[in-house]
Amino acid sequence: MTLAAANVMRFFIWMEWPFIVVACISFVVLILIAKGTYFPDEMPENERAAGVILVLSIMMNCILCALFIHFHLDEQGRQQKLYRTAHAADFVSKFHCQRIDPDKFSVLFIGPEQRKVLVAPKLPAPVLFGKMSAEFLQALKVPAEFPTLDCVPTVDFEQWSKDLSTVR
Repeated sequence: MTLAAANVMRFFIWMEWPFIVVACISFVVLILIAKGTYFPDEMPENERAAGVILVLSIMMNCILCALFIHFHLDEQGRQQKLYRTAHAADFVSKFHCQRIDPDKFSVLFIGPEQRKVLVAPKLPAPVLFGKMSAEFLQALKVPAEFPTLDCVPTVDFEQWSKDLSTVR
């Protein structure tokens, strides 16, 4: 999931300049419309109004998209959003590994045997009731590096199997 999110963000980063170019072209068209040289004289007034609204909405949407990309998908913003996406989609918050506190950390199981974990501090739980905010857009401190540890299970298999047999 995080890889897909990273690819979508990269695509939008590439689209910043095309959005700016289309916004500039739309602005030039609006200037020509204001001068009265864009539409033919025989064009009905309602079609002219529809054309103006269309060009204006294209320009405004492209400006907003370019601004969002510029201010939210810079390198730091992209890392923060990918970190949030990884926590939501790839990291596990319920696990049983010795020496790793599940109340403070989330882990990502890695490797073919899934015995190693990448450890990251837990993010605050989203607030469902209360002050509404776009948490995905909020600033977040991303750790510079993440430790990789062996996950030694905290469950003793022999005790677990004994407990299981007494339940029946």
